[in-house]
Amino acid sequence: MSMELKVGIEVEKGEEDGLFTKESVFKAVKIVMDDESEVGRAVRENHSKVKNFLLTKDFETSCLDSFCRKLQDLL
Repeated sequence: MSMELKVGIEVEKGEEDGLFTKESVFKAVKIVMDDESEVGRAVRENHSKVKNFLLTKDFETSCLDSFCRKLQDLL
């Protein structure tokens, strides 16, 4: 989501255990919420666009219909 759609940023993981630290989560949230951050502005703008697309009327139904058709084509 962070790389393709740019609707978030990656939270750094610890190299030893691969876990997130509270500091790395704090840093990521701060970047996105900062009004002065170019990354934050881009994430918020893209999030709004994706949100509006996903909330389009009948979006979920059309996705399910398409999925079912593709499954039927496999049989």
